[in-house]
Amino acid sequence: MTQPLAFIVLIVAVGICEISYARVMDRPRWIQCQSNSECTPGYCCTIGKQKFSIPQCKLMHDIGDVCRPDGSITLNTTLMYPDGSQIELTEVHDMFCPCGYGLSCDRRDAVCRDPSQERGFNHLPGEAITEDD
Repeated sequence: MTQPLAFIVLIVAVGICEISYARVMDRPRWIQCQSNSECTPGYCCTIGKQKFSIPQCKLMHDIGDVCRPDGSITLNTTLMYPDGSQIELTEVHDMFCPCGYGLSCDRRDAVCRDPSQERGFNHLPGEAITEDD
């Protein structure tokens, strides 16, 4: 009973790989990414606002880089280009990558910061913060 189940799982896995491969192979060469998973770690897939923008992998923001305090905006959409090509985008970032791993966007200054370096990081809200000498 386990051999037929293993065979079915194998067939499904191969099918998923073929669909993913076909998705990448069917798109134009000049399209770098259709989702964040296609970018290397530390990068995200972004698309600009201009007509016929080309999605591309960009470096995630580092400490001190300008960011969106309200969070990164992602899009799921279909793009069509003058040559007739059409691509599906999934969870692609609108213009800007978010802050890199372990960083957060400071609401006041709109720049990426390491929250562990903030004063009072290990204190509960309302708890008195004392200065060490």
